[in-house]
Amino acid sequence: LYPYPVHHPLDTRAQVDLERDPTSVHSFPRLPDADGAELVLHPGQLLFIPAYWWHEVTTLPQKNDELTVSVNFWFMATPKLFRP
Repeated sequence: LYPYPVHHPLDTRAQVDLERDPTSVHSFPRLPDADGAELVLHPGQLLFIPAYWWHEVTTLPQKNDELTVSVNFWFMATPKLFRP
């Protein structure tokens, strides 16, 4: 999904912003070929996303007594990109 170049300040992010311009085919011509999935997690559920999988997380509005927690754990995954 069009990552920024390695060593760019945003090199762990995609250049595509699906929220602002989901039809940016002119700048990103392969975007229409990308497959996506949407899901909603319920209390007690979790989603494991393997390292280097592109994803976007959106938190839905909650009731006053509900809490949403997201955990992101990078465990030395980036150096593996540079190994032969």
